[in-house]
Amino acid sequence: MYLKYYFLLSGEHETLPKAELRAILEAENIKYRVIKNLDQVVLIEAINSPKKIAKIIERASMVKEVGILLGFHEAESLDQIRNSARNLDWSFLANRYFAVRAKRVKEYFPRVKSSFVEREIGALILSKEPSSKVNLSNPELIVRVLLTENCSVFGVKLAELDTKQFLKRRPRSRPIFHPGVLSPRISRLFVNLSRPRRGDLLGRNVKDIVRDFLNEASDIIKKNKYLVFALPHTVDPYEVIPGKAFELVETHSMRVHKSLTRIIIVLKRR
Repeated sequence: MYLKYYFLLSGEHETLPKAELRAILEAENIKYRVIKNLDQVVLIEAINSPKKIAKIIERASMVKEVGILLGFHEAESLDQIRNSARNLDWSFLANRYFAVRAKRVKEYFPRVKSSFVEREIGALILSKEPSSKVNLSNPELIVRVLLTENCSVFGVKLAELDTKQFLKRRPRSRPIFHPGVLSPRISRLFVNLSRPRRGDLLGRNVKDIVRDFLNEASDIIKKNKYLVFALPHTVDPYEVIPGKAFELVETHSMRVHKSLTRIIIVLKRR
């Protein structure tokens, strides 16, 4: 059975958030159909379970939120938003605690306050499903109202992107900062756009990778200049270093953790 979902996207770039969403859906092998493309909001239908769809957030960088789509309607005023909500089935909230969270995307709906929408829709739900209860601090379900492009989108939130993880690893937090370095969010975006499958690995032997690297380096590094790199302790340097091109100057052992000791190698171009 097909279910409908909404995605709330970052507004920091015009095209990249939707490109990332398409890439993740493809990488996760999710068969879907786009119902509607809105500013910062994409609505789809897919046969996959809510649990699988929610996992998209685990790898996203510009997909901020995903949820089950209840419905969407054209609207320009609070009355029209309220009328849209009145036509929805709220029986799934019977005997459950909920909260309503509304969001205006950019400058859409300038005369509508999100707080008013939350109160009005919350009151309407209580009138339609009297056994439901409001709990703003610890709700079982969060009803979302997204207002964008003269359209009101109603849904139930499944998962939200944890942006704090990116702040902890941002380049400015490191001892040495370079303005040209990619942020963790953009780095993750690059990975997602390449569409790797979950659990994909580069199927090459470490020794082959190092040999190719050193062969390329031998064409670039000038005579009597040095090259420094690191290998896992499981790789014997003498098996991968091209003796005709490089002289092994020194090696240093550095313990990383119980399963890995890093060998730092200094080579000199012959």
